[in-house]
Amino acid sequence: TGLLFDVMLHVGTLVAICIVYYKDIIRLVIEFIGMLIDGGYNLVTWMQKRRGKDGAYRHVIYNSYRKMVMLVIVSTIPTGIIGYVGADLVTAASEVLIVPGICLIITAALLFVCDRIPEGHKKPKQTSYANAFIIGICQGVATLPGLSRSGTTITACVLNGLDRRFAVKYSFIMSIPAILGAMVLQLKNIGSEALVRTDLIHYAIGMAVAAVVGYICIKTMLVIVKKRKFKFFSIYCLIVGIVSIIGYFVIWQLRKERHLPERKHPERRLPAEKVLQTEEEKAVLHRHLHGVQNCCFLHFWHLQFSFLSEILEKAELWEMH
Repeated sequence: TGLLFDVMLHVGTLVAICIVYYKDIIRLVIEFIGMLIDGGYNLVTWMQKRRGKDGAYRHVIYNSYRKMVMLVIVSTIPTGIIGYVGADLVTAASEVLIVPGICLIITAALLFVCDRIPEGHKKPKQTSYANAFIIGICQGVATLPGLSRSGTTITACVLNGLDRRFAVKYSFIMSIPAILGAMVLQLKNIGSEALVRTDLIHYAIGMAVAAVVGYICIKTMLVIVKKRKFKFFSIYCLIVGIVSIIGYFVIWQLRKERHLPERKHPERRLPAEKVLQTEEEKAVLHRHLHGVQNCCFLHFWHLQFSFLSEILEKAELWEMH
């Protein structure tokens, strides 16, 4: 059920991206289908030429949207490879508090650098496939906990000379294949447990919150990148990262003083009836804890949105251009 909740959050994020960039996404899908048709026609023409027949090839990539489709495909290749190969590493890193802390400090540094990079002017036609490949690598590395995917990819885009507004658009649109891939991998691991009505309500609320927060974040990101106001979030990530690292060492010291093991206690052998009773108790406890987890998640996003609103009011960024 926890994996299903993660999938629903991914769906909410996809909904937000599709709402903001629906015109571009529709056009990209149409052009992608057109590229497949033209590519198939060229393949048939090539086979006919080998048989001695005449025929002219079609030009496949002849506008900005078709070039952007190819850029997204090129960026997705390294992202998929890194995400698949490093899945276990990411899972292990998520269990140690110091790793997100370090990654948050790296995120702070990236956001700080992004504000100070000279203005780029590259649009899809001027962006090379090498640029797209490098950006895809950065997106793959950004799967580490605490490392902002959007912050990392936008910084990579700006470092490669992309126009700032196009950098934000490309960063979020190129995330669609990555999010869909993550959803597919998680769906494979979801069991066939029955869901109660309470769980469905929690999932629906989580998806709605993810969609609303994602929409606000994308709109806000467009203004922040354009006005070079990443410094507020850079300071925030730096503070949270330092607190996480300090918390790691505090917990480590407490465990050392109390001689608490890092891992779980070895399992004890219990009578069959006691094991059955324990398993039933675990199932009930898991359901209650899952409800608490969902409530905590919603409360966490509420705090994040409140903090974001306060920053934007101080920076006077609510006026959308």
